[in-house]
Amino acid sequence: MSTQDSRSRRAFLASAAVGGLIAVAGCSGGDGTATGTSSPTATDVGPEVGTGTGTGSPPVSLPTPTLGPDDADVTVAAYESYLCGHCAQFNLNGFPKLRSEYVDPGRIRYEHHDFPLGDPAWYSAIAARSVQATVGEDAFWPYSKQLFANASETSLELYRTLATEVGADPDVVEQHVRDLKWLPVVEADRKGGAQRGVDATPTFFVNGESVDPSGHSSWYEAVSTAIDAALE
Repeated sequence: MSTQDSRSRRAFLASAAVGGLIAVAGCSGGDGTATGTSSPTATDVGPEVGTGTGTGSPPVSLPTPTLGPDDADVTVAAYESYLCGHCAQFNLNGFPKLRSEYVDPGRIRYEHHDFPLGDPAWYSAIAARSVQATVGEDAFWPYSKQLFANASETSLELYRTLATEVGADPDVVEQHVRDLKWLPVVEADRKGGAQRGVDATPTFFVNGESVDPSGHSSWYEAVSTAIDAALE
């Protein structure tokens, strides 16, 4: 096991122990207050993350991060928050199986959508979008995985360390987080999810139909069952 994988597993186990993860459950925005649903402003960024000016030039839009062929018969849309322990559980345990069984063989198209819950989750999403914008989607996915693996932590130091590991410029990622540069992109993603009825994470859609986890032992089982039905 590599040093990076060891660190990821330790961080995930720690967050799981603290969060008391349940096999099939989700993280909620709670009572709809600003910490759950509203996007932060530059002045909201606390000392753990930095104090940005928010005066950078408006970014161009970014495409939805995807894996798999664009013309796949089945599309899976995942709405997730980087600080959601249930999202972390799926991404570290379920998603690798989903990718090897459905994405890599070209059977489905998989989409990542940001649905941050709580201010720190917005900062993590912005960091991931910075990597996508500056290095590309090939770097976005491993960076995203490491954010989930360290779901109990949000800090500029973490964003910088993970950026270096995927070949991104840590100084650029830090500045983008300080300035909330990709906030409009994340806001648009979250708004789109809310319009589809998303109110908790993770939420999955298979060919536009929301996946019901009831009666399943894990999110992987629920999503894969829905995929199999759509492929028939």
